[in-house]
Amino acid sequence: MLKQYTKKSDINFDVLIVSNDDMAYGCLDYLQSLGVQIPDDVIVTGYDDSKRSIYNHPTLTTINQRLMEQGKTAVSIGLKLFHGETVPPVTYIDSQVRFRQTCGCIPKDDTSINAIVDTGEKILFQKDFFSTRELFRRREETIRLKFFFNTILSDTTLDKFLDSLHFHLSSMNITAAAVCLFDEPYIVKKDDLFVLPNSIKLVLAYDDLTGLTENRNEIYFNPRDEFLPHTIFRSNFKHLTVAPLFHSERLLGYIIYRPGIYDVLIYEIFCTALSLSISTSAEFTKKEEERLGLAAMSKTDELTGLYNRRGFIQLSKQSISLALEMGKKGLIIYGDMDGLKRINDTHGHETGDRAIKAMASIIKKCFRNTDICARLGGDEFAITAVNISPHIYERNVKKLQQECSSWSKSQAQSIELSISLGYVEFSNEQSDFDELLNIADQALYNEKRRKKNIIYEN
Repeated sequence: MLKQYTKKSDINFDVLIVSNDDMAYGCLDYLQSLGVQIPDDVIVTGYDDSKRSIYNHPTLTTINQRLMEQGKTAVSIGLKLFHGETVPPVTYIDSQVRFRQTCGCIPKDDTSINAIVDTGEKILFQKDFFSTRELFRRREETIRLKFFFNTILSDTTLDKFLDSLHFHLSSMNITAAAVCLFDEPYIVKKDDLFVLPNSIKLVLAYDDLTGLTENRNEIYFNPRDEFLPHTIFRSNFKHLTVAPLFHSERLLGYIIYRPGIYDVLIYEIFCTALSLSISTSAEFTKKEEERLGLAAMSKTDELTGLYNRRGFIQLSKQSISLALEMGKKGLIIYGDMDGLKRINDTHGHETGDRAIKAMASIIKKCFRNTDICARLGGDEFAITAVNISPHIYERNVKKLQQECSSWSKSQAQSIELSISLGYVEFSNEQSDFDELLNIADQALYNEKRRKKNIIYEN
């Protein structure tokens, strides 16, 4: 919600009541980063009275739920029930407000008072205030770093990781950053004289203070001329840190960022983890591309680009199963080109291949993008169409015949392109794929025989 307020002048409220202390700490950090004075400009309250609330700066006004009292009361009620005594159906325990600095009830320079309760009683600060506050700050830094490490341990592609990078950088209190990567890692070996490559791409840039919004458009530039494109971080940037993104012998690029309130060592560890994550994500991306490429090749007919028999069977079974789960029906369509042998014998196999590719293109054009179209081999084609009626099928066949006729007329050679089709409807009562394919094949045979009878009659 607060992200919609990008500068102090946008703030149009006087009080922020937050549902728990952890969220209140985040709100305080964000408001203070905009230059909002707490509580002079905005009063902030939390809920829970967590331990950190008394060590936060300013200390957080919150509500103590009196959990200890709740526990004692619950045990007392439990014992009474155990002994058969009657207890009230509802027992109320009043919570207690702890007034502190974020509501203006305690001056910011008063370090002697922990809180003021609603009776006016003052609770004094413990003597270990400063050391404990530092401990909480270190603990927060470590938790943030641990969260990032847990995230990078999962396999993900580089694009997906970069999509989440702005969030990870911001969570480390980095208010401005630019990440630049080489297309291929630069291998740096021992005793090598490093020469900076002349091309690198900016894959992410943002600046919360100047209003530069997240940019994921890749911009190429020459890092020998300038470390960043001239439009990035040219004014009001205070100080920036440059860190190489280096993993093993591989120089991946570099990050330029504005460090926040965390310790320098925390940021150094973070950049090391970032380098590891980019490197592993890039490697995972390559493996996925290789795997998907091989998988696609194993399921695709080389001549037509349609699915082959293996791909058709695998995807059709999945599609039919999903359709039936959703209460839908569909058709398995089996096709066989007419006269392909005659085309091959008369005009050669090159022309026959051209006719096969033309038929594949027409089938894809006449059926939907969601239909599974395949060349099973030779002159045989098949289609699995979910949620299509026999009426729509007949309309598609008519269109297919028209497209075949148009293609035949456009050829310089005397070629008649046509196909015979048969189909079967699948349903919960008839869902065995092999059986469906056999029935569709028989329907195709009947159609081809019908065509031959018409020719003989004429």
